Amino acid sequence: LNLGIFGHLTIPGIGFNAVVPFKGLDNLKNTKYVYAIEVNPSIDGNIYLAAIVTINNPSFLTLALGDVSFDASHNGAHIGTSSIKKLSLAPGDNQVISYTTLDMSLTAAQQFSDGLATGAQTMSLSGFAGSSTNPALNGGLQAVRTGITIPMYFQGSSMSQPPYKDWSVKVSAAKVATVTATFQSPYYGYPYEFVNANLDGYENKVLGAGMSVPSTDVALWFFKNDVTFKVSGTGSVTVSFDVDIPKVLSPLQRTAYTDMVNYGKANGKILVNFDWAPVIIVNGDGVERIVDWTSFGNSFEPIPIAVGADFANILL
Repeated sequence: LNLGIFGHLTIPGIGFNAVVPFKGLDNLKNTKYVYAIEVNPSIDGNIYLAAIVTINNPSFLTLALGDVSFDASHNGAHIGTSSIKKLSLAPGDNQVISYTTLDMSLTAAQQFSDGLATGAQTMSLSGFAGSSTNPALNGGLQAVRTGITIPMYFQGSSMSQPPYKDWSVKVSAAKVATVTATFQSPYYGYPYEFVNANLDGYENKVLGAGMSVPSTDVALWFFKNDVTFKVSGTGSVTVSFDVDIPKVLSPLQRTAYTDMVNYGKANGKILVNFDWAPVIIVNGDGVERIVDWTSFGNSFEPIPIAVGADFANILL
């Protein structure tokens, strides 16, 4: 087999010795940035980026490369490393999770990060002698030279789908609010574990949107931190859990909630925006990540919440 940058391999044992050519990996030059799962400016001074990227395999074979790492540079200067765990490339486009560490002690890394505040920047990726955990592949990977365009503020394009759908809320006469929603993976087929709905120091809340002027941007509920579940990459799970709603209403809240209740009576739903940054673990990598699940930040606002007659209990 002509493995491109990995050389040639003859496979015997099928009645003859065959050398079948194909296009190889073409230096991974069709690698594209898709979506940032998390951008984490750590207390150690580095920036840790977990992102979905697309790698095109122009060959006709699936290639299992194992864990691979590349030197990351900008304008010819080293800025950090980028790695992919258990890399397996099927023919065509493959969405994979790339883990990049930017060494912010380096001037070049600082310039790269600062540049992303004004526009897209190109990060060059180069193989090296220890790029793969499989020594047999290092000779080929060492020759890889490619680049990837990182969008302004690491933003990328979009999730593969919203992380949640089909919301409803019920409010008891004791003013206990229980919400139900269906959760699915927005990370291009990768599973996740939901760890914490309301990390300390974050205002994770749902706000009124588009129903009336008084109710716009008024908090309807705050998430609590006792929600855990797991979602496969391609499936979904429906979860019910309690949320915090005000027990005593200010005059402003009473006006806003009255508008929400009236809107709900007329439409069977209310409209909200999510200001939410929960903690999840993606693809079983063991790292707890604070992720952006805001509706306005991901352009799928407003979110409809189904309500019934019991929603009026919020005014009690």
